[in-house]
Amino acid sequence: MTEAVATPTLLAPPLAGRLLPPRRRHEPVPRPRLLQRLATAADAPVCVIRAPAGYGKSTLLGQFAAEETRPLAWLSLDERDDDPVVLLFDLAHALGRAGAPDEELLARLSAGEAGVVPLALPRLLALLHERTEPLVLVLDDVHLLGSEGARDVLRALCEQAPADCTVVLAGRTRPPIALARLRAAGRLWELKAADLRMTPGEGAAMLRAAGVDADDREAAIVVQRTEGWPAAIYLASLMLRDDAELGAGSTLGPDEADLTEYFREEVLTGAAPEDAEFLVRTSILDELRPEICDAVLGGEDAAERLRALADADLFVASTEARGEAFRVHGLFRDMLRAELHAGEPDLERELHRRACAVYTEAGDAERAIRHAVDAGELDVAGDLIAAFIGDFVAHGRSETVRRWCSWFTEEQLATHPQAALGRGWAAYESGDAADAAHCAALALGGDGARRLPDGSTLEGMGLALRGALGLQGPEQLAADSAAALEGLAPDSPVRAIPLLILGLAALLADDVPDARARLEEAEHRAAGNLPTAYGLVLAHLALAAIEEERWHEAEALMARAAAQQRAAGVEHYASQGLVPAVRALLLARRGDLELAREEADRAALSLALLRVILPALGLETRLVLACAYAKLGDGGRARALLREGLGIADAGPAPLLSRWAARVEAEIERAGMDPAAGPALTTAELRTLRYLPTHLSLREVGERLYITRNTVKTHTISIYRKLGVTSRSEAVARGRELGLLDG
Repeated sequence: MTEAVATPTLLAPPLAGRLLPPRRRHEPVPRPRLLQRLATAADAPVCVIRAPAGYGKSTLLGQFAAEETRPLAWLSLDERDDDPVVLLFDLAHALGRAGAPDEELLARLSAGEAGVVPLALPRLLALLHERTEPLVLVLDDVHLLGSEGARDVLRALCEQAPADCTVVLAGRTRPPIALARLRAAGRLWELKAADLRMTPGEGAAMLRAAGVDADDREAAIVVQRTEGWPAAIYLASLMLRDDAELGAGSTLGPDEADLTEYFREEVLTGAAPEDAEFLVRTSILDELRPEICDAVLGGEDAAERLRALADADLFVASTEARGEAFRVHGLFRDMLRAELHAGEPDLERELHRRACAVYTEAGDAERAIRHAVDAGELDVAGDLIAAFIGDFVAHGRSETVRRWCSWFTEEQLATHPQAALGRGWAAYESGDAADAAHCAALALGGDGARRLPDGSTLEGMGLALRGALGLQGPEQLAADSAAALEGLAPDSPVRAIPLLILGLAALLADDVPDARARLEEAEHRAAGNLPTAYGLVLAHLALAAIEEERWHEAEALMARAAAQQRAAGVEHYASQGLVPAVRALLLARRGDLELAREEADRAALSLALLRVILPALGLETRLVLACAYAKLGDGGRARALLREGLGIADAGPAPLLSRWAARVEAEIERAGMDPAAGPALTTAELRTLRYLPTHLSLREVGERLYITRNTVKTHTISIYRKLGVTSRSEAVARGRELGLLDG
């Protein structure tokens, strides 16, 4: 599948059904004993409800929401929320519906890329703390959060939410938060499966609500045999609806075999044949929209059929107020899929192929790739990943791309290198250099002449990734970038990356004309496609202008870069350190010292967040920033950055860098500054400081930064000494006072 595909919607507001408690056609059985217990949990900052499927967690929360008098924000999670950018975006929408909108935060998350999460999360928490009235935040299906990034968001919500905010988590498994610590601190309230089991009285109420004429003794038998499992009791009520009595020989029990047999022999057999066929064949779809169902099945009556199934209460319910989307109960859908797989395996694969084509045309990358994998069309799935990766990674959805690639085994990645390439770019954006290098090697080990959906060769894209990592030394870096250009499609926005690298190499070697030519072409390729690369290109063009003392041109270029960053929402991203560094230098030169210091501090924070960077670019950024700090009279920071820069691995012959180092020394000497002035935190220490306001332990911080716990401890001790503090909280407060930390 190499034809053009529709542009995906990167972050659309979640469906209304995900931001509201579940709507049900029939009133569920009231559970006052549980609602009373929930009401008493109002003072607990964190409430956890965990039990397997079918225990009525969502139903109970819906009843709780109906009675709750405090403002309530509701979010039903799905697989896409395992991406921290998506999770934060959906949380911001949910809070907006509860009266706490933040349009700027939503806009920045919409445009986002790697680096937005550590900045957006404090903003979201601040939004909660700024509220003037208490809030209940309900997150349903938290067991779907598996990535560390998404779990970090969840932990922060539970541990840093204000005292008058209650966070309610519901899911099938133990949530990934510090339960023991919260429990010991009296901040946790829990309901487990044993609590959610129905009592004989509740079981009798469910049976009677379904029209079963059962007395208390018979209801007690059902509850005993189902062990109080609400889903099984409900199925029993349907099965027994026409029976006069529950006989002693009844075999209904809570095991899966009984439920499967009931679904097959009673629900499906009892439904009209065309309805049963419709339910079985659409079970491959996680969401039933009439137009999608018709396209996959080749029919024309899905809208009418779905409404009828929902009215008949055949485990189908509307998820939107206008009834335009439907879902099948999870247990029922699992059994329908098993029925399809067992009875029509060839048709199952064909339906997945059709669904893949429908979602590909609609630009829904997530579902298109999932259906391609389920159809066994791994080559198609790999091509789809390659087709969508540029948009998703450039806008911060690297966790989503990595999840797509997780549907491939390591062996399958080796034989489908276009998928390995997708994981590699996602790993690069996430800061995982080792995995990015591994995936680049897998991609380059495939058929290099293979054409990807945009017309680029696999080799060209693989070389561009390896070049972006910059791990092969300056000569190989230039060779990779030049070869990458040969394999990239003429209109591929990825061409901006090797062009930027070649422009940087020429600039460092004092070949300003060649640098300008490369960078101007990179500017054309990156404009509107790669906002982070675009800012770096403009910064390098400004440096070329500075070398020729064309200061007005440099200022105009950086004004464009700043405007572009604001428009794209990338001004705070880790990869953008050079842009504020150059702006700080230009502002300091013309005497705008206050704004220059703000830009310099922003550049320093970007360096602290950055984990994957070309050595030459890292050195260049540090030297430009050191010069800016020197002009601002901050000799301590200037010398610290200079020492870091000189300690970076050899970037090859670079006359430009030598001149910048000399400029820093001259500026410090000319101003007669005290070299010890200022806290002079190194970039590694600033990187560690960024994690001190979080709940993470030193070991967990080390895992995020790919360093050992002892190294984190060493950095932390140095931070305390330089900031003149003795505790983590004091370091955070002092860091915020000095502008080293946000907020």
